[in-house]
Amino acid sequence: MAIGDEYHVLSILIEADPNAALPRLVQVLGDGGPAWWPMEMFVTVSSGIPPNWTLELRPDGSLHFAPERWLRSGFWEEYFDNPRDGEAAETFRQEVEIIAQER
Repeated sequence: MAIGDEYHVLSILIEADPNAALPRLVQVLGDGGPAWWPMEMFVTVSSGIPPNWTLELRPDGSLHFAPERWLRSGFWEEYFDNPRDGEAAETFRQEVEIIAQER
């Protein structure tokens, strides 16, 4: 991460408890792959919402905005087991491409 660089937000997680240690997180794609960062570290330069995002209200009351295919149980485990190849890696790339086109 570098000050002044622009990053596409891949997904957003808002915890139900506003007093949680990290109540608002954004997932961005960095050199090491997708990672979660505190929302407060970033300045919004575009308010567009990617067309592939959906909202998931989790049982704990948290909200997750992300591509629907990423919210499937087990998706991230499959992705991180093989981030270069396989179905989850291809799904990840397809969804990132859609997000990157939103400006």
